Amino acid sequence: QGVNDGVRRSASSGALNISEAWRLLEVYRVSEGLTGKEMKDVEVAFQAFSCTTNEGISVREAGMVVRWLGFELTLQQELLLVQEVDVADTGRLAPAEFRKFMRKLKERELEQIQAGFSRLVELRDQSPNSQAEQEQADLLQFLGCGESHMRLPVSLLMSPGATRAAVRHRRLVRGSFRLHCGFGPSEVQGFRNAFRRCDPDGKGYIGEKEFRQLCEKLFPQLTTSQASRLELQRILAAVDQGGDGRVDFYDYLRLMREFWSLRRAEALQKEHAAVQKCDFTVQQVRD
Repeated sequence: QGVNDGVRRSASSGALNISEAWRLLEVYRVSEGLTGKEMKDVEVAFQAFSCTTNEGISVREAGMVVRWLGFELTLQQELLLVQEVDVADTGRLAPAEFRKFMRKLKERELEQIQAGFSRLVELRDQSPNSQAEQEQADLLQFLGCGESHMRLPVSLLMSPGATRAAVRHRRLVRGSFRLHCGFGPSEVQGFRNAFRRCDPDGKGYIGEKEFRQLCEKLFPQLTTSQASRLELQRILAAVDQGGDGRVDFYDYLRLMREFWSLRRAEALQKEHAAVQKCDFTVQQVRD
């Protein structure tokens, strides 16, 4: 798809001459193989989360963009990928570097899909047990397959068509992240269960008092001083977009996103402090 988009952007007719072929290569290089829609999504997300657009985005901001675009990474995976594309070691990613970052994420996902189908073949030949059954269920969900796929011939499970179908499924799943503040389907379900516990009467919202208590439980470090309480007030205002003191489920998801972002920032600060204190390189700390 990326190549097809590149052809449309670089060719004046169905056939490519030398100049147009060179232009195609240049378009493909600049876009890092992303489709036109993917390029647009990346650009929108980059601008939405970048606090200082001229200087690129920080590692923390990159993590939020990646989540919004539907890729789930641990902090260590994220930092290692940033290190691969941040060749100047500035700690920030320019737009071109972030496109390269996204290409690596797509390549990683494709490898996971191919490895997933290979693992399904292995599991099919194993004796049934609860651990293998759970792993199989998780893989089928990740690949967008059903139980019936386990009865297909190996040649079909490992075919390019199966891989393309799984890629399309992952693209749809990633799209759902944007509707749920950067959280995936399983995370959203867990949050729904937690929200119901905060709303035992089933009203569909949490009252102002209960909401403040929940925030103070999630962000205890923001209740220790006047300055930190101002930050807590900012979070409350950002989450309660209706301004009525009532927090519905999507307000609750925004709160969880603030919590996730704060925890990620704390982890980054700890790593930076370790680098400064121990005089280690960044790579040594991550290892």
